[in-house]
Amino acid sequence: MVSIIWNYNGLDPQDIADRIVSITERNLTTTVDNIAHIESQSLYGIAVVKVFFQPSVSIDKAIAQITANSQTQLRQLPSAPLLLDHYL
Repeated sequence: MVSIIWNYNGLDPQDIADRIVSITERNLTTTVDNIAHIESQSLYGIAVVKVFFQPSVSIDKAIAQITANSQTQLRQLPSAPLLLDHYL
């Protein structure tokens, strides 16, 4: 599982869901291999997107694909910190 955490102070949960989470989920499903499912949570100023993979996934490749995806999305959004973490 890989977690993507977007931090946007001042945005309410609905704005986080509309501006960040929906775009992230759509992009991930078209650019990252072997996704089993995605879970997301929109909070005040924070979006947490958890990406779960098929057992056969190469986690290094998945992290590279998610990082590339996030960097592309980041260029289209206002400046914000991004945290990427993974769990085996």
